[in-house]
Amino acid sequence: MGVRAGQLRHRVTIQYYNSGGRDDDGFDLPSGWVLLSKLWAKVTPLSSKDLISAQGEQSEVTARMMVRYNTDIDTGMRIIWKDRVFAIDSQGLDDADTGLEYTTFNLSGGIEKFKDEYSSFTQFFGLVDRRPLLSSIEKLVNEDLPEAIGGL
Repeated sequence: MGVRAGQLRHRVTIQYYNSGGRDDDGFDLPSGWVLLSKLWAKVTPLSSKDLISAQGEQSEVTARMMVRYNTDIDTGMRIIWKDRVFAIDSQGLDDADTGLEYTTFNLSGGIEKFKDEYSSFTQFFGLVDRRPLLSSIEKLVNEDLPEAIGGL
């Protein structure tokens, strides 16, 4: 039967975590989330009834994602859809017909799954805490600069 193209209408980004290391020339590679691919998928947030049922089973699943049959995606990766970050909570579940048409993944909600990697998240989205830099500049302008000028 197959998957109709119209079902896969959500554009998702799939990333894996690169823990760093060294390149061929011996230079340090930065650690952080790296783009694996962008795919068309069908993302279905769980209904209220499904969420209540999942909470009763101590599950954190908040959505499901269906993609064309894919064996490259695993639970160490994450999905970004509509500026929301999801962890992949299950190995891919193949379709019931041939097992080669589509794969479904359970997704769990949000950034709290990645709070230990906050710095990587902020680097990815360009959200850098600039307060320490601003306080240093403020100190330089208000304290150090007048002292330096006065000492001339």
